[in-house]
This record gives sequence, structure tokens and C-alpha cells, in this order.
Amino acid sequence: RGTTVRETTTLYSYDQATGFAVPTSKTFNIKIRPGWKEGTKITFKDEEELQDVTFVVREKRHKLFKRVKDDLHVVCELTKLEAKDGTNVSIPTLDGR
Repeated sequence: RGTTVRETTTLYSYDQATGFAVPTSKTFNIKIRPGWKEGTKITFKDEEELQDVTFVVREKRHKLFKRVKDDLHVVCELTKLEAKDGTNVSIPTLDGR
């Protein structure tokens, strides 16, 4: 499913009248694709070719799931009897179903 994240950062553009770099605020809509891992880089090329902007994906901790390589793991506590005899465990999906 992925998501879209809005991030605002400060960019600098060259002011020809003064010869100085002028700070401006710019908002980026970053489309995060499903399966992207921590460390994935998304680069936006600057139209004026002064600077590119690169965002680096950082994973948020999830209260239930943990990523292990390409898999999601979840830990469920069972009693000895449940482990021995078997039981049904309901685990919600990432989208809450």
C-alpha cells in the first residue's frame, strides 16, 4: 500500500541582484512504496541545478510487528497448555483488519 509523506525543508536559491543565497521553504510530497527498507534514498533534482534534496527512509517502530529482512514477525504469548494442545490466535493486519 505504501504512503505519502509531506516534508518541508529549507532550500537556498541564488539572488542575482544581491549575489547572495536566499533561503526559501519548500514542501515535498514523498511517495513511500511498500517494502522500502530503512536507508532507502529518495532524491529530488533541483530545477535550478543548484542543489538536489535527498531524503532517507527511517523505519518507525511498530507496537506489534517487527521487520526481519523481507518478513514481518509478531510474537504471541501462549500458555504451556495452548502451546501443547493448540489454539487460535487473532493477529490484526497492518491496516487494522
